[in-house]
Amino acid sequence: MNRIEFIGTSYVGKSTLYNALSARLSENESYVTEQGCRKIARQKMGMFYFLYRKALQKMIGSLGGNYVIYDIEESDHLQIKLIEEYKNSLEICFRKDLVLSQGIGMCNKTYLFLLHLIARYNFYNKLVPNKTVIVEEAFIHWHLIYQEALRVQSLLENEESYNDIGLFPKALIVCHADDQTILDRIGLRAKKNAINQNHINQSETDILSQVLTKQEIFMQHAKKAESNNIKVLYLNTAEGIPDNVHKMETFLQQMA
Repeated sequence: MNRIEFIGTSYVGKSTLYNALSARLSENESYVTEQGCRKIARQKMGMFYFLYRKALQKMIGSLGGNYVIYDIEESDHLQIKLIEEYKNSLEICFRKDLVLSQGIGMCNKTYLFLLHLIARYNFYNKLVPNKTVIVEEAFIHWHLIYQEALRVQSLLENEESYNDIGLFPKALIVCHADDQTILDRIGLRAKKNAINQNHINQSETDILSQVLTKQEIFMQHAKKAESNNIKVLYLNTAEGIPDNVHKMETFLQQMA
């Protein structure tokens, strides 16, 4: 799957930069964002069918269920061959030691979410085969916690899983920030009742500690990706949005 992935922890402003870039790529001949892919899918689907599925999504959501408009179309592209290509990545979720340390529920959740992402991105590439898709919800997010758990607990005999090609896209855009910037954004999110659900009822200091730990893991992984000849752009989100958007556009021009 030809994709570039945004990665970064909560509270660093990753989504803000992704949306700012998305607004500049609507007519780009080489790249398309997930929003652009969904627009193309809606056009192919037809407005009547789209509105029907949108209404179904709202109804099921109101009942506490989860329904994504493009699930059927995505699932049509989830072939056995595709699953086999990502077998090594997916098996990380079912290692006996990980089930014991993280629980079968978390492992199953990750496995299913990875399948969903694989299906989604394969579907997007079918829609725009000549473009690179820029995605915000990355495979890397869902692998890192498992890889780190294995590494810390010395359960890996070697680092082969780091070289699993399923983990690495065409390029990475890594968003990061300093302690104070992250702490300020945690405070702003708290005032808006928009704290990450995993951090509810925790102190800002505890949240910051967890975010910084995860950020360091992301940075290590990005360095590992570079050693596998993956292009990486590091963005300090404490800098202005226009400056970072310019850096991203320059990076993409060099990648094209």
